[in-house]
Amino acid sequence: MSKYSSWSESYSKSYFKGGYSWTETVSAYDSESVTKGGVSTSNGSSWSWTRSGTVWDDGRNSWSESWSKSSWEDGKYAPSESEVTRGSFDPEGTQTQTNNLPSFGEAPRLNKAPKQDVPPDLMKPPKPSDDIWQLPTVIFKDAASKNASEDKTFWLPTDIYKELESQKVINGDGYLNASSPSTISRFEAIWRSALSILRVFYGEDADKLIQPGVLQVTDSKGILDAMDRANNWPSGKAKQQYGNLYGLVTNGRLFINSDLNTDDMTILKTMVHEMLHINQHRNLTTTLGPNLMEGLTQRLAMQAVRASGRPWDDAGGYKDQVRVVVSLERLLGSRTLKEVYFNNPGLLATEFDRAAGFKLFDTFLQLIEQRKFDEAIRLIPF
Repeated sequence: MSKYSSWSESYSKSYFKGGYSWTETVSAYDSESVTKGGVSTSNGSSWSWTRSGTVWDDGRNSWSESWSKSSWEDGKYAPSESEVTRGSFDPEGTQTQTNNLPSFGEAPRLNKAPKQDVPPDLMKPPKPSDDIWQLPTVIFKDAASKNASEDKTFWLPTDIYKELESQKVINGDGYLNASSPSTISRFEAIWRSALSILRVFYGEDADKLIQPGVLQVTDSKGILDAMDRANNWPSGKAKQQYGNLYGLVTNGRLFINSDLNTDDMTILKTMVHEMLHINQHRNLTTTLGPNLMEGLTQRLAMQAVRASGRPWDDAGGYKDQVRVVVSLERLLGSRTLKEVYFNNPGLLATEFDRAAGFKLFDTFLQLIEQRKFDEAIRLIPF
């Protein structure tokens, strides 16, 4: 006889202007197989329980709770079971109401919910409201003028602030402005913006930064030739493998393709992404593979650029990889993924398997490298 059980549990909380939303989920899978006299039989069941809601600052709230369960025996499924209940509260409502909003970890309010006690090592407290994927727009100011705490403000050392202001990298209101360089070239001005973003949002983790003297602006042919040289490839292999490249970091140089990076925002995005590669842990790619590595890089780049006050919603050629990283972020938190990227790639496997309750990370990684992104996401325990 063999038995197998798995658990997963998660809680997420996200804030918006005027309130917040939350989701709590528990799911489990159990199976059993027996072989007697050369005949094998098996049975199992899986279920999930979810409760979610929205709370507004004015006191209103709404929530829903549901569960579903499926069972099978020797390959045949029994009819599925499910149940749903809802609630809401409006302090200004005309009818008599009771505020019955559920709290995190509270027992199910359904009649037959299959939720059981989750193993203690899988319990996850609510995530903080300042998760990195919701960073606010910020303003840069001279630290010498600081006389009170201000929200959404990053105080820069006076010398750095004055240099960026004189070069019009920061405008008079404190926002990043790469579109009006004066005494420096357009590409170097935007490079300084990228440098500021990384210094502010990733601090000491992003201290290995390209210097302006090794910034190489080239065309499509030049950047593909650089890729061939970096890998000792025969001429033309990079074009065959990649088609084209927006940017490249190799041998301490940052190559920017001027044929594709034709506007300031695209240049900024490319530079932030490529400069993060310089700072990633040396074993990141060998430990996690190129797809997950690129997904982490693009996600961190998008977060930092958004937080600097500029929109970045389209993950470009890394859409699927970023979807995987966003799912990991919801499971493990942004701080864990930053630690994985900059300092400890091996931590991801440990934390993933701990959250799953059994060893699943190797399979997860194989699916990503096979570009089976949807299957990989389905393995992430929520």
